[in-house]
Amino acid sequence: MAVETSSQTEDETAGILSPTSMVRLAAVLFFACGLVTLLSPLAPTPPGFQRFGVAAVGIAAVVSAPVVWFLPWARWPRWTSQLLAIPALALIGLHNYFGGEDPYRYPVFYMVTWVWLGLAHRRWTSLRWVPALAISYVVPLYLHHAPAWAMVSLVYVVPVLVLVAEMMGWAAARIAKVQAAVSSAEQRLSALVSNVSDIIGVLDGGQRVTYVNPAITRVLGYEPDHLLGSLFGVVVHDADHYYVSDHFAEAVASPGEPVKVEFRARRNDGTVVLLGGALTSRVDDPAVGGVIVTLTDVTGQREYEAHLRHEALHDNLTGLANRTLLMDRLVQATRRAERTGGRPAVLFFDLDRFKGLNDSMGHAVGDRVLTAVAERIRPLLRSSDTLCRYGGDEFAVLCEDVTDEAEAMAIGERIVEAMARPFKVGDLSLQMSTSVGVAVSGTPVVDHEVLLGNADAAMYVAKERGRGRCELFDERVDVWATQQPAGNLSRP
Repeated sequence: MAVETSSQTEDETAGILSPTSMVRLAAVLFFACGLVTLLSPLAPTPPGFQRFGVAAVGIAAVVSAPVVWFLPWARWPRWTSQLLAIPALALIGLHNYFGGEDPYRYPVFYMVTWVWLGLAHRRWTSLRWVPALAISYVVPLYLHHAPAWAMVSLVYVVPVLVLVAEMMGWAAARIAKVQAAVSSAEQRLSALVSNVSDIIGVLDGGQRVTYVNPAITRVLGYEPDHLLGSLFGVVVHDADHYYVSDHFAEAVASPGEPVKVEFRARRNDGTVVLLGGALTSRVDDPAVGGVIVTLTDVTGQREYEAHLRHEALHDNLTGLANRTLLMDRLVQATRRAERTGGRPAVLFFDLDRFKGLNDSMGHAVGDRVLTAVAERIRPLLRSSDTLCRYGGDEFAVLCEDVTDEAEAMAIGERIVEAMARPFKVGDLSLQMSTSVGVAVSGTPVVDHEVLLGNADAAMYVAKERGRGRCELFDERVDVWATQQPAGNLSRP
């Protein structure tokens, strides 16, 4: 830690300019000051002004500029650049000697030199060069036999020059330190943004990409540079363009408020993924000047959620709707029927003597039979009908709207006929039958639980009358069902 602190202190006191920058600045100052000196004879001159001498000093300064620029400073220690103060002070002294009696511009070029010393070198370097300054300042005055008060002006000039040099150095060092801190913070932020897994971008008011982090390559396969200046719509699925535009407008209308979005996006290879995230308008923030987009690939998450929903509402063995989904759709169907006057129907059936098959041949054979039943019944139903495995070998069909009892009975008869055909399970040929109970809602609409119970009761009547048949729930079935002990209906 001590070494680090020492290094930081040295950097802070070494001047804010790099070795190359400080010598090139010196070269520019030599050239500029020499050019000013060459042009000075064109202005009114004071008594004692020697044009040829001043011109010679100007030429010498201008010629010195390329020499200073191209010298191999990189091979030499940093402090050697201080030696440029020697020719600078010499030229200034000569300029003052040939410049005549002009007290107004006498210390001007000293100011330029001391500002350079303050910007380019360690703290208090300007103070070390005060003796050389005194010689360069006083000698021309002495040769001109200047009065004592002119020479004593050095007492005022030196503190001002040192103060200006050190203040410039201090202020520039503070600015450099702040710039370094800002640059470091930007680099850290850039590193963080570049390595996050989410897409982070900025869109202007026209939905053009002004910034996007490298995550766009991993998620969508696009190079960030290729998207800059492009419309964000190039990555949006055609069917979702209006959706994204509407949410973009909503975000712009509510600055600072995140607007959630979820849309389909096209990868560079043409495949489609689902992106979810937020749009946050920072158009009025000069540091951003646009709408911040944060997106993540939610394809896997949504597929998993859909899988969970499917698992919760479907039978694992047959893939049919389960009891939960059937009851939900039955409730919705009866509510719609109340509004529209439709007639929902329920068909309830199970496999005759399935328990004996399960016990004698094993559950594996029984499971294959149940799967085969589902595959055989599906084609017999309408696309709007719901086929459900209610539990065990029990199945139910919800027909959301039928014309009359005859249409529902026709579906039941088709199920009975289909189930009468032998089932092939491996090398086995199994003869099965089913008993179907049919219940159709009338007016007023029957409660969903009552409708399902009526179909169940009709199925029992079908079993009582010999199995392998379809029975419609009517008044006689209702009387029969009410005569049975509660919870004591057998399923032979």
